[in-house]
Amino acid sequence: MYTCMIVEDEEVIREGMRFGIDWASYRLNLAAAASNGKEALELAGRLRPDIVITDVVMKEMDGIELARRLQADTQGKSIKVIMISGHENVDYIRSALKLQVVDYLLKPFHEEEFAEVVRKVVADLDEERSRQERLRSLERRNELSQAWVRDRLVENLSAESAKPTQSRLAAYAELDDLLAGAETDSLSGSDQRKVVRTVKDYIQSAFREELTLAQVADAVHLSPNYLANLF
Repeated sequence: MYTCMIVEDEEVIREGMRFGIDWASYRLNLAAAASNGKEALELAGRLRPDIVITDVVMKEMDGIELARRLQADTQGKSIKVIMISGHENVDYIRSALKLQVVDYLLKPFHEEEFAEVVRKVVADLDEERSRQERLRSLERRNELSQAWVRDRLVENLSAESAKPTQSRLAAYAELDDLLAGAETDSLSGSDQRKVVRTVKDYIQSAFREELTLAQVADAVHLSPNYLANLF
C-alpha cells in the first residue's frame, strides 16, 4: 500500500473524491484531504505521502507552487504529483511538466482516466521500490563480502606471524645441518652470513612478539654472546 493526499479548494469536489473513490482498490491509503496548497505542504511534511493529487488554481498556494515546494522541502522522498484542473491553460501545463509532475487531468475527468493515471503512478512506485530493495540487497552483500575478506586477511596475517613460512622453515633446517657437530666459534664467513640471514628471517616472522637475544640465539643454536658478537 502507498499513501496519498488530495488537495482541492472546492469542498464538493474534495469530499466527492475523498469518499467516492475506492482508494484501496488502487492499493492506496488516503492519508489526508487538504483545502489549499499551504495546508497540504504542512501535512505533507508530517505524513510524507507517496502521491499528491492536487488542483492547480487555489488560494493561499496554487498547485504549481505546491509541487515546487514539495520537490524542494521533502528531500530524500520522491513524491509523485498528479495535477487536476478545470482550465486548459497551456502555461500551467508547461509549468507542471517542468516540475516533473507525473500527469495532468482536466476536470471533469472520467473514472477510467483517473484509474489509468493512478495505476501508472503506482506501477512506477513499485518499480522504484523494487530497485531500492535490489540496491539495499547489493549493499548488504557487499558489506558482508568486505567483512568476510577482512576476517580472512586477519586470520592469514595472524597465522603468518605465529609461525615461519615454508621457506624459513627450510632455512632453519639447513642451518641445523650446518651447525650439527661444529664448533660455533669456527664458522666460516659464508656460514656466518647464512646465520645472519636466518636470524633476520626469524625476527621478521616474529615481529609482533617481544623477542630477547636468548630466544633468537636458541632458535639458531648459538650462544647469546656469540650471536651478539656476530651481529
